[in-house]
Amino acid sequence: MGKTRVVVTELPKCDLCEEVARYDAKLPGGPWAYLCETHFFANGCKLGLGRGQRLVLQGEGRIIHWQGIPVEVELKGGESLEFQTIFLPDWTILFVEPQDKDRKEVLRLLKEEGLRILKKTKKRIYFED
Repeated sequence: MGKTRVVVTELPKCDLCEEVARYDAKLPGGPWAYLCETHFFANGCKLGLGRGQRLVLQGEGRIIHWQGIPVEVELKGGESLEFQTIFLPDWTILFVEPQDKDRKEVLRLLKEEGLRILKKTKKRIYFED
């Protein structure tokens, strides 16, 4: 898949609107552009060699959403952890498995996003949106 993230010292504006760009991606059938999350997904862009890269602000950690659902936590060093989902009849629970060194940062980011932490085990952090 190639390198899908690039760490930058400043985030540019989206070439299609005034929002902050989070991607440098090739538009389908067109040129490369800096894109916000909305325009990246709306244009069907993808990550990977010859496709696009996610722009990660140096020293930043954040929760990444897709269609309003938290899907991934991006750590300060540019590493990311995908959230796993457990679907129950009337409830959806998400969990993440951070390494010990990243646990405090992940918990901080979840709390800042207003996500309710349900349970913490040695290996996993369970939460809901």
